Amino acid sequence: MHMEITLILGYVCTFLFIICAVIHYSKNSSIHFATWILLIGVIYGAIRHYLKVDLLQIGIRPDLVFYILLPILIFESAQNIKFQKLREVGIEVMLFATVGMLITAILVAVLLAWLLNPPIVDMLLFGIIIASTDPVAVLAIFRRYPLPEKLKLMIEGESLLNDGTVLILYSILVALVIDNSPFVFGKSILQIMWAFGGSMLLGAFAGLVTARILQAWHESSDNFISPCITIITALMSFLFAEYILGTSGVIAVMTAAMTFTNCQLKGKAYTISPQDQHIFSEFWKSLGAIAHSILFFLLGVEMGAHIFAVPLMSIVWVIIVVLVSRSIAVYACSALLHVFNKKILLSWQHILNAGGLKGALAIALILMLPETYPHRTLMLCSAFVVVLFTLIINTAVMQVILKRIDLSEKK
Repeated sequence: MHMEITLILGYVCTFLFIICAVIHYSKNSSIHFATWILLIGVIYGAIRHYLKVDLLQIGIRPDLVFYILLPILIFESAQNIKFQKLREVGIEVMLFATVGMLITAILVAVLLAWLLNPPIVDMLLFGIIIASTDPVAVLAIFRRYPLPEKLKLMIEGESLLNDGTVLILYSILVALVIDNSPFVFGKSILQIMWAFGGSMLLGAFAGLVTARILQAWHESSDNFISPCITIITALMSFLFAEYILGTSGVIAVMTAAMTFTNCQLKGKAYTISPQDQHIFSEFWKSLGAIAHSILFFLLGVEMGAHIFAVPLMSIVWVIIVVLVSRSIAVYACSALLHVFNKKILLSWQHILNAGGLKGALAIALILMLPETYPHRTLMLCSAFVVVLFTLIINTAVMQVILKRIDLSEKK
């Protein structure tokens, strides 16, 4: 037991040192540090699996992703979004995160069912999963670029809300495809409405209660209590939404974070001093970096150790279909917004298109499917490659776009 503890401690310290080194040396790299950590994880998994080196066995656990890492990352991202600014792009965000996501999912389902011949309903499940613009990946990449505030809000808002939408539709389709439950249109609509509405109410309540507790305790400036209480808020909001209410934990945590940082109590805004706000923000930034690193490393290990028992051409078709579907969804939604006098610059549309990054969420959702599910291997292998492709290639494409085009609204 003593040796096991010291061995694990050695791995943890080594991992933290690698994170620090990667962050330091990747500051001027075209690839974000999280992607480098993912590639290190791929190497680790491949060495352990294929070379049979006696390294610590590590694997991604969907419950760890959902109930610990995801709430922390969502809260850390959403706490910086202001209600007043988000309202300016509310219609755009809602359209991309709902209609845009559905267009992507349906196109993926139809095209892959035609090209690879699996049942279309199974490919619709995969389409929903792979259509998710993973907030962990998107926000990790985009934060290093000097984007216009409105465009940045559109990207952040879409990725966060898109995540919640996907999880809701995923649960409906899993019941249909895996459990063979009958599809009832009215019931499904009510389920979606409850998932959105209930989650927002829960999140708003949790954010208000958190702010009220810190105000009542006069601890808003405490460098331990304030971060600790908000961690509890993030984890418990997610858990209560998913397990008790049967709603969306992602939307609940997102709403809780935004309410906490934007709320007003008795006509007086909940505020802390600039110095304490800086400490609070830096705490969550550091916590988010650690969570990002753990998540991407685990994802990489899972990729490196996985056996790709799927024809190469099938994987190629999946990549092409996913990219084309995302492009059609972005430009179609932008055209629809233009009809309603909500014009999005073409250069912004290119960035939104390239921002369709995939991450650990898609992998975790597929890993939650039963191992006996016949299309699980195809989905998992395809998702691994699509995630790696978008994190590396899309990021490189974005850098080229950002260097060559003017993103200014004044044109």
